[in-house]
Amino acid sequence: MVSVRVGAQPAGELALRHGLRGMDSVQLAAAVNVRERLRRHAEGADLVFAAFDRQLLKAAEHEGFATLGGSLD
Repeated sequence: MVSVRVGAQPAGELALRHGLRGMDSVQLAAAVNVRERLRRHAEGADLVFAAFDRQLLKAAEHEGFATLGGSLD
């Protein structure tokens, strides 16, 4: 298991930018953090973001993630 630390500021900024609820913004902030770390260690690597919440998936797409199930636009 890997632990991912998420600061309140990045999560809060995502919440404000996308109108997300608290834990949804933490989930997205964690994914952004992991993607940045992954890209530093594996050039060209990327993550696919998966969730059951349409608003969260749309926010993830706006942050540049491919989402499970395709585009919601």
